[in-house]
Amino acid sequence: KPLRSDDKQPAGEAICVEPLVVLQSSPSHTLTPPSPTLPPPLAQKHFDVRHPRSLPSEHLYVAPPSQEGMKLGKVLGFGGRGRGNVVWQPATGLFAYTNGGTVIVEDLSTGQQKLLIGHVGEVSTLTLQHDACLLASAGLSGGGVASMCEIRVWKTSSARCYKVLSYHVGAVVSMAYSRDDRFLVTVGSYHEGLLALWSTHTYTVVCVSALTHTVLEVMWDPSTAYEFATVGTEASVSFWLVEEDQTHSRVQLKLHKPDMPAALKKHNDRYEEFTSLCFGDKSTLFVVSNTGMVSVWDTRENRCLIYWRAEPNEIGAMCSNRGRLVTGSVSGFLQLWQVDCSCSPPTVTMVNSMQLDGAIFSAVFDSKMELGVVSSTSGCIWYINWSDKTSVKIVKGHSDKVTGATFSEHSSLLATCGHEGALNLWKSDALEQTMLIQVPRKACTCVAFAPSCASSSSSEQDPSPLLCAVGYSDGTARVCSIASGKVVTKLQPHQSSVRTIAYSPDGHVIFSGCADGLVAVSNASTGMVVRVISDHQGAPITDLHTTRRIPKIPGKDIPDHTYMWLVASGDRRVSVWNGDWKRDMCCLLDWLTFPGPSVAPDGTKLKKGDKSQYDLLPPSLARFSPTESDILVYTGYGKETCVHFYSLSQKVVVRKTALTHWATGMDISPGGHLLAFGCQEHLVTLMDYEEGSFQDYTGHVDSVGVVCFSRCGQLLVTSSVSDVHVWEIIS
Repeated sequence: KPLRSDDKQPAGEAICVEPLVVLQSSPSHTLTPPSPTLPPPLAQKHFDVRHPRSLPSEHLYVAPPSQEGMKLGKVLGFGGRGRGNVVWQPATGLFAYTNGGTVIVEDLSTGQQKLLIGHVGEVSTLTLQHDACLLASAGLSGGGVASMCEIRVWKTSSARCYKVLSYHVGAVVSMAYSRDDRFLVTVGSYHEGLLALWSTHTYTVVCVSALTHTVLEVMWDPSTAYEFATVGTEASVSFWLVEEDQTHSRVQLKLHKPDMPAALKKHNDRYEEFTSLCFGDKSTLFVVSNTGMVSVWDTRENRCLIYWRAEPNEIGAMCSNRGRLVTGSVSGFLQLWQVDCSCSPPTVTMVNSMQLDGAIFSAVFDSKMELGVVSSTSGCIWYINWSDKTSVKIVKGHSDKVTGATFSEHSSLLATCGHEGALNLWKSDALEQTMLIQVPRKACTCVAFAPSCASSSSSEQDPSPLLCAVGYSDGTARVCSIASGKVVTKLQPHQSSVRTIAYSPDGHVIFSGCADGLVAVSNASTGMVVRVISDHQGAPITDLHTTRRIPKIPGKDIPDHTYMWLVASGDRRVSVWNGDWKRDMCCLLDWLTFPGPSVAPDGTKLKKGDKSQYDLLPPSLARFSPTESDILVYTGYGKETCVHFYSLSQKVVVRKTALTHWATGMDISPGGHLLAFGCQEHLVTLMDYEEGSFQDYTGHVDSVGVVCFSRCGQLLVTSSVSDVHVWEIIS
């Protein structure tokens, strides 16, 4: 272990680490990555910074708490990209995890959540004080690896932010409190290569060490308040000692690197990378690697007692107590070991194992190592019971970007879909997942519920629709039965990715728009394509909407039994149609074209006929007004950042309302009094339909592309990455 002056020097290398000057850095929002200080690790354990598509807004229009139009009620799912981002203390019952930039403290018995909101960027890791009074979370300030990391310290009782700390540039990959909670140690990524020691009395940095290798995890020795250990690249295990003078005014670190057995140094001519560590009983330390090696160390003599290969894949998390050890790997394999270090040589026995659904990077168990919570990169947190050999999902969500959300006709169900190919169904009242329909190796891009009249099985006693249509990246669509959880019809309407999908109001046909500009009209029962609309000439379809409300248009005799639908495309054009497919009726009612500048928002010159330019532009979004049958609401890239209200009878824009940012998502409340917009600048904007007054809401970590009101108008669902925010409408 780190040596005191009167200790006998064991084999290995001892270094006295002098404190570095604490650099005062101002927050940076640049997206340009800095030059790495250390070589990047191969291990998946290291937190991989996701670069947001855009920067967070610097200008917000936030209402006072007493005048808010909505409040965040719940966050669905778990952010599986974090590392060590699940904490659980069985003694107090405190359970916390992250999703995007939100820290969720949840009551496991009731499901009630406390939402800790304040991070602009994605939270990378968590740590909890031993008395469970304070919880620390680390997240970037919003601009990728070159931005400052913000460490927020929260009071768990009140869910209030107690301190905001800033020192590291780039992500903090691991942090931990000392046994007596007097110190907090934080470790920066390989881009920065610094380890910082904080005093929790003042929450100031008291000592900093420049690392010679990338550290992947840090942990304090539970038997002493002054010693901790780190593991990382180049087969490094390091023991650290915190030394203070008598006045506690000067702090320094002493570092000891023990000798490493040759078998642990390299694998296939490459240095091992040690990914996780935990202290066991009787001065033992367990260390695991990216090749599945487990080693046990005697911390009194700084020597390795035994090592074995638990499996061929990287082990990302582990914990130990009472001679038992749990390891979790990137293959989702969870193992329970019995390790006896009292005999010579030590003995190791695998007691139990189970397979989870994704890579494991967080695992916390009780003192008996019988009950625990384990997270996976699939977006789930599992409750593990070794005695019963059971694993139960207690938090479920998406592991990749959420691409669509919609409510059922009576708002009893919420459906969300994601790039990982998952369709999640949630009960709207309790917001609990009821079903998962997974299509492997295909991204799910959009989803729509069938109207209740389309389901022959629906009844007054069970008014919820039993069918939903889902679009995929390979050009297919599937009609799924909610009752059975199975695909009942498969459609092949397109050759390119389906961008948007909608049912006709009578449920007889499914409209789908794709990336190559085609709109397919398919029979909802047979899946046969009955018509293909190519009028948008190759511009990607960005929005579809249908309505039964028929306006009175001069010169147009529109039968009352028909309905209308609109198609919006990336070239700022909207076509409005009228039809009744039971009578084989379809006609074009109107064609809208909105002018735009010759350059993209980022200044790139737009070339006519270049289809790749549409990826540079905000999408064209359009909706029929639910209360004014004559009005079509449109927003998209143009000469003005605004929302247009177009009269179908007068064929003119009757009014405009200015926006502060380009919209990436839009919806209108069923009552017609509210508009909701998602923005590239990570904002959700709630606007009064008539007056145009608005409020901005933060909490997302990237461009907000999913915006959807419930059919009752009491909820609003938004999403930017894998996070699903459910807002409660107040007024």
